[in-house]
Amino acid sequence: MVEMFELRKNLEETRRELSQALYQNDAAVRVIARVTLERDQARQMGGGGAPIAAPIAAPIAAPIAAAEDAADVAMVDGGYEDAASETATLPAAALEEMTATWKSLSSGRKKRPTPANQATPDSVSSYKETDSKSYHKASGKTGLTHLSVHGDDVLTVGVDKQVIVFGKEKGAVESAVGLGKSLTGVNRVTCADLHSGSSKLVLAGGSEGSLFLLDGGGVKAKTNTNTNTNSNSNSTTSKTKSKSKTTAKGASVVGAHFHHCGSYFLSALDSGSIAFGSLETMEPSSVLRDASASATYTASALHPDGLIYGVGGGDGSLKIWDLKAAKVASALPPTAGSGSITSVAFSEVS
Repeated sequence: MVEMFELRKNLEETRRELSQALYQNDAAVRVIARVTLERDQARQMGGGGAPIAAPIAAPIAAPIAAAEDAADVAMVDGGYEDAASETATLPAAALEEMTATWKSLSSGRKKRPTPANQATPDSVSSYKETDSKSYHKASGKTGLTHLSVHGDDVLTVGVDKQVIVFGKEKGAVESAVGLGKSLTGVNRVTCADLHSGSSKLVLAGGSEGSLFLLDGGGVKAKTNTNTNTNSNSNSTTSKTKSKSKTTAKGASVVGAHFHHCGSYFLSALDSGSIAFGSLETMEPSSVLRDASASATYTASALHPDGLIYGVGGGDGSLKIWDLKAAKVASALPPTAGSGSITSVAFSEVS
């Protein structure tokens, strides 16, 4: 009976995901048709001919009302305009705080000696599994989309849309937040970062462009804040609560990072942009766009000193952003036959 219930539950969820995917595809078809029409009309008017009739997009889902069609257009065409204005630089106050953090971290890091027990290629090749944990749901949807180690804490994000913080010292889960109600259908949690300050916070990114700020400690629950109309996060456990803001419509968050100063966040988007904002408001205050029109980001990392941001591209390229100058400082072009970059990391000695 339990197995039958799980199968029916997974079937219903798969149906919902398929329905949403068809719905979004239908919206995209209409947007493309309208843009094509406008382009052809502009060309025709330039040539003095009669306007071209509107192409008809074949419906994929059920007919949709005009109001819903407008909402679809906003979802597919939307950018950062309702979340942050595009700026060429980061806020001056933020740069000042980030520079001070950079001076402190870089001076201490460069003086740090290389650990005597630092792993070598030979020692890594001899590693063996000593323990295994499985805290994410295993029925129907298995797998992890993110895994990172932060001191004694292990942060994981699952296909089941759960964000879990596991404490190695305690040997138990410290917090678990399910975002299934906020990220419905095919949307998923794509990445996350953990900040261990006076209280543990988790920053999680969604495939539909949202950022979720979660209380990762599991002891002192944060209250939900009012979100904008594009984001609604009421899906929490009894231990943890979240607040979220949408950073970009139609763009997936591929990297979410706390800045080392503890006041700001950075997120890389697959549209080739970087969103920067304050953790206090969870509103992007600056958006840095890649000069390359065809740029797509697939992974990112923040340098240990906090003023350099590395992003990997869908074409296999690697770019290094200078956050202080708000521009790409250097780029490593893709090699022949290279695929998309799935992970980026900085060395502590770089």
